[in-house]
Amino acid sequence: MPVSFLSPVQCDNYAKYPTDLPPDIVDSLFFLDDQDMEWIANKRGDFSRLGYALQLTTVRFIGAFISDLNQIPRVVIERVAIQIKVNDPESCISMYMKSEQRWRHAVEIRARYGYIEFAEKGSRYRLGRILCALCWTGTDRPGVLFDHAVGWLSTNKILLPGITVLERFVAEIRSRMESRLWRMLIKNLSASQQEKLNDLLVVEDDEHLSLLDKLRKGPVSISSTALVQALKRVESARNISVELPLYRIPACKIATLARFANTAKITAINRLPFERKMATLVAFANHFESDSQDDSLDVLSMVLRDLFSKAKQENKNTRLRTLKDLDQATATLVDACKLLLNTELCDHEIRDTIYTTVGHEALVSAVENATALIRPPSNVFYHELEQKEKTVQKFLPSLLRVINFDSNQAGKPLLASLEWLKGKQTDEPPMEIIGTSWKRNIVIKNECSVINWPQDEPRPTYRVIKKLVKTQDGIILHNDKLLYADLINKKIKEIVVPEKKQSQVEKLKKSILNMKEVQKNANNKELALITSITGRDSNRTTIDRTAYIFCVLDKLQSALKHRDVFISPSWRYADPRANLYSGSEWEAIRPMICRSLNLTIDPMLAITSLTDELHQVYRLVAANIDNNPAVRFETVKGNEELILTQLDALDEPPSLKALRAAVKAKLPRVDLPEMVLEIATRTGFADGFTHINEGSARAEDLLISLCAELLADACNTGREPFVREDIPALKRDRLVWVDQNYIRNETIMAVNAILVSAQNQIPLAKKWGGGDIASADGMRFVVPVRTVHAAPNPKYFKSGRGVTWYNLISNQRTGLNAVTVPGTLRDSLILLGVVLEQQTELQPTRIMTDAGAYSDIVFGLFRLLGLRFSPRLADMGGARFWRIDPLADYGKLNVLAKSRININLVPPEWDDILRLLASLKLGRVPAEGIMRTLQVADKPTRLAKAIAEIGRIDKTIHMLNYLHDESFRRQTLVQLNLGEGRHSLGRSVFHGKRGELHQRYRAGQEDQLGALGLVLNIITLWNTIYMDAAINQLRQEGFPVYDEDVARLSAYGYGHINMLGRYSFAMPDEVKRGELRPLRTTEKP
Repeated sequence: MPVSFLSPVQCDNYAKYPTDLPPDIVDSLFFLDDQDMEWIANKRGDFSRLGYALQLTTVRFIGAFISDLNQIPRVVIERVAIQIKVNDPESCISMYMKSEQRWRHAVEIRARYGYIEFAEKGSRYRLGRILCALCWTGTDRPGVLFDHAVGWLSTNKILLPGITVLERFVAEIRSRMESRLWRMLIKNLSASQQEKLNDLLVVEDDEHLSLLDKLRKGPVSISSTALVQALKRVESARNISVELPLYRIPACKIATLARFANTAKITAINRLPFERKMATLVAFANHFESDSQDDSLDVLSMVLRDLFSKAKQENKNTRLRTLKDLDQATATLVDACKLLLNTELCDHEIRDTIYTTVGHEALVSAVENATALIRPPSNVFYHELEQKEKTVQKFLPSLLRVINFDSNQAGKPLLASLEWLKGKQTDEPPMEIIGTSWKRNIVIKNECSVINWPQDEPRPTYRVIKKLVKTQDGIILHNDKLLYADLINKKIKEIVVPEKKQSQVEKLKKSILNMKEVQKNANNKELALITSITGRDSNRTTIDRTAYIFCVLDKLQSALKHRDVFISPSWRYADPRANLYSGSEWEAIRPMICRSLNLTIDPMLAITSLTDELHQVYRLVAANIDNNPAVRFETVKGNEELILTQLDALDEPPSLKALRAAVKAKLPRVDLPEMVLEIATRTGFADGFTHINEGSARAEDLLISLCAELLADACNTGREPFVREDIPALKRDRLVWVDQNYIRNETIMAVNAILVSAQNQIPLAKKWGGGDIASADGMRFVVPVRTVHAAPNPKYFKSGRGVTWYNLISNQRTGLNAVTVPGTLRDSLILLGVVLEQQTELQPTRIMTDAGAYSDIVFGLFRLLGLRFSPRLADMGGARFWRIDPLADYGKLNVLAKSRININLVPPEWDDILRLLASLKLGRVPAEGIMRTLQVADKPTRLAKAIAEIGRIDKTIHMLNYLHDESFRRQTLVQLNLGEGRHSLGRSVFHGKRGELHQRYRAGQEDQLGALGLVLNIITLWNTIYMDAAINQLRQEGFPVYDEDVARLSAYGYGHINMLGRYSFAMPDEVKRGELRPLRTTEKP
């Protein structure tokens, strides 16, 4: 295994002093206590005392002795010399380095202060156990393990060994733990399972594709056929499913192996050692069922959304086309009603007068037209859906057979309906899911005909039954052969024909009468049975199965969205409540969670604190509202409403314009690739890109390959403009290898954390903000290729589909985190996840958004998690202000504070609220999934209601502060404008292919937009570094620079950056001679 994994920075810093030591660090870490001073005082001579003190403080600080004391920073030498009262430290160090005392002092310090060598007293074993635990739980990046080992050795007074010794030790531990993982995964594999897994790698057909290649390709189309294919993929996944061992294996380790199996070439997997290859395939098989089920439900959701939205639009178009006929019918009926209401006409004259004036036939026609055209409230446009029955029947049987749905209590009725559709349907279907809007289409109560077969009469022949069954739209819901068998066995005594099918029955009777073979036998009992369909039953009700199916699908679409119905195994459609803390585990961590969130186990203490805060804010705003020029009250439709005047644009003083122009003029012109390489060199962010399987695997000039691949994604040009076959780091196969093995979501997040940390060290960035404020907004991309992971929105994508890149931006101008969602998902569903899952050193506590993320539950969760949700309030008119005390007097605000908070809902749910907060805070449950379960408007749970009540308190506090403080409103607007500026820069960078995203799969979309986010942060960091230098130089030149102007400078300028590359006009010698360029070889694309 390669052991040279350390970065140049780690090599330079190992067992050495850093180049820059802040004074506070020197004062705290190089302090000598009384015992130290007493022992040092026993040494003879200033040079001996100083040498001993420097050796002691050095081994404490860096964990090792150094051979040359002249390498110690001057600030440390001076600090130590002052403490022991040595006046000439330089000459003393020179004398000390020539003496033999430094060796004796090192031995003495080891003995007196308890320092030992790495090979002594089981040190290797103790460190090995710790590193094994870190590797097993997911921290297996070799550089991180090495840093942890250095810290542990220093803390435990174990002298640092040589750098190569420790590097080899870390590599050995990683290798040992990887081998252990592989052995555990394949321990229980049977011979047949091994054969199945090996078959995944066999290339048998003319397409030169293995079964693994085929399975890895997920669905890209949105159709019933694509859904059936996706469900077949789920069945294939179950055929190769392998159960994991009973002992616990960290999910992150299995996910890493599965990711490698999903991206690596078949030849690369085949070259792996046997244990590693089989473990990789086991991990793939374990993850594949979850992935394939999620893909199937993604397609299902898209198919159902298209089905219902198109039916709704078609219903709307039909409605528009028939409005003229409806108007005419209505006008006729109005004329008749006017005559009916005319008091001058006698009762016995009304009918004749109406018939004479309006006309009998016209009146009948108007009634028929109006009856046919009017739409009841909450109409579900079933007539248009009914035309899509064949589409549904293509995938419904497979869906019910393959996907095993489960549900919470709210989803039980829907689950019963799905089970009924899956069964033989002999009993009446469950009716709980049928709402008012569907009931009129499903339950038919009109008069109907009844075909009776008396007990003693012979059954009709199969030919007649088949004829009846094959009638248009199918008036019998049974399979024809099954129906015939049931008739013969006297299991069915009657067939109910709904009223709306009577015309078809009449046509059937007429066709039978015209059949010659029937006419020859007038006594034919079959004919008698068919032609005697005259019985009527006005109390008969029937169930329209087609309508019932569409009702179930409608409810299923909603239940999947809110996770009332879920599946297992799954990543995106699993039960988000399954991993909530509970039992003894919850009891153990509850005190710690309460302390970290500044909450109490007693709910009344938290409620009292919120109540007091709300009351105080009301009082403050009410006392100053007359002096607030931005607020006024107006009467709108009889109600007193508050009007908040919009902020005026801030004027730009001449000093700001001059500073902006001066800074812009000093920024160097640079090509984008050079900028990326420069930042990579300054920050060492390439260390964050680790190999997907071999964490320490590196290649010569890997940095160049990484930067090229990042720009290929970020600029949306593809890698072709970056390919140079004459440069090894830019060869096509090298770039493909880098893309497959280094650029993925986890490495992108690690690199982004490095960039954010670097920005946080720049003085200019600190003047912009401390990182405690962030804003969230979305950037939209059209996706023109066929994909499941995009959705329509005419406002942003016109007639096409697209995705939203929802990102979090700090007030230091850096992007902290981002997620990619199909279409334009509600911001409130994903906002909390974006905030909680960001992994940078900045921890923003106030999150600003546009009004789209507005929700009581979002306010509540943010407040309980120690965050403040601060959306921009575009229009305060009609906003609801909430109060707790109904008797409190808030002056002019009384007309607003009309809504009452039911605080009594909170105490019974308080423990569950704390349990939910703990699970969110510690990453046990996905934030998006929890938000889906909580934000159910029609039937919210008691937990959701309790959180919403807390959210109403915080929302009211926010609205009051927003009204009261103009600087707060201005701060919100400025922070949101940062997002607009960053997105404008993003459009300029993402210029290839008309700015459209051409990735078909979710992972590809996330990786490409993640690369875009990195490049945007790289540009921001480069701009900030040079702007800071430019401002410092301007100050030295005497240019007037004011802090308030500096705070308004933008880090998103790009006029000085060449993003389009450079064109070459060099011509090969053979072309100059009139020859042709060499043709491409067939293996190169």
